Amino acid sequence: MRLGIVGYGLGGRVFHAPYVTAATGIELVGVVTRDQARRDQLREDLPHVPAFDTLADLARAGVDAVTITTPPPTREELVLEAVSLGLHVVADKPFAPDSETAERLRSAADEAGLILDVFHNRRLDEDFLRLRESLDSGALGRVRRFHNRFDLDDPGTIVGGPGNGLLSDLGSHLVDQAMFLFGPVESVFGRLDPRDTPEGPSDGGFVITLQHVSGVDSHLTASRVHHMAGRSMRVYGDGGAFEANSREALLGDYSEHYAAFATAVRNRTQPPVTPGEAVAVITVLDAVRESHASGQVVRLP
Repeated sequence: MRLGIVGYGLGGRVFHAPYVTAATGIELVGVVTRDQARRDQLREDLPHVPAFDTLADLARAGVDAVTITTPPPTREELVLEAVSLGLHVVADKPFAPDSETAERLRSAADEAGLILDVFHNRRLDEDFLRLRESLDSGALGRVRRFHNRFDLDDPGTIVGGPGNGLLSDLGSHLVDQAMFLFGPVESVFGRLDPRDTPEGPSDGGFVITLQHVSGVDSHLTASRVHHMAGRSMRVYGDGGAFEANSREALLGDYSEHYAAFATAVRNRTQPPVTPGEAVAVITVLDAVRESHASGQVVRLP
């Protein structure tokens, strides 16, 4: 499969390009970026991969799919453009600012007969995979509670404006992990840590409680402003407990996500993260914001 990347900032350079080039069955055809410094960086990192000015230019070079990893406010337009060009899409998370937009993107891909995948790569992190193994073994019994914490000691990196903030960033991952393990959510309670930035309002952290239809309660927290970095997962069941702690995230082999995406494109099967799963995550994030504004638990249909 021939794939191109749109965007070569931190996400494109660190979380996508290395794993695309390492994935089985994928050729990285080009990168869309007009920024000269990023073009220079691309030439240094991947000297045989050309840069393009626009997504349309990249499409004319002959690609089957693209990864959209530009800033969040630009993703909706670019996903729709990619679909209009007949391209399968891997969209970075959050792939939409709200559930209404997310549904619109899903519908556009469905109507065009194209595969839309969302890059919830934290499903492949080492600690998460160990947790899945413990759950699959049955050793924990019936799970009652899940605690997931991801703190970053970098208050200077908070970005404001639409689609930014830690809820959209790490919140997307933590909610996806909880729903992937324990299923749909029926109620949400959330509190955000508001921050003002030159770009506009933002949030530097959050506390979320999810009640799953399965009966599990998930407690998710993250912060950029606690002056402490750390990652921890705990699961309590009636047969045992699981705990994983680390100073940093235990990154997984994200090339597996791309290899699975390539297989889905070839076989016209479901991608690693389905649009329905991604829409469900955005719906929960919407509910967190609503809960923070009202101070009340939000029930989902």
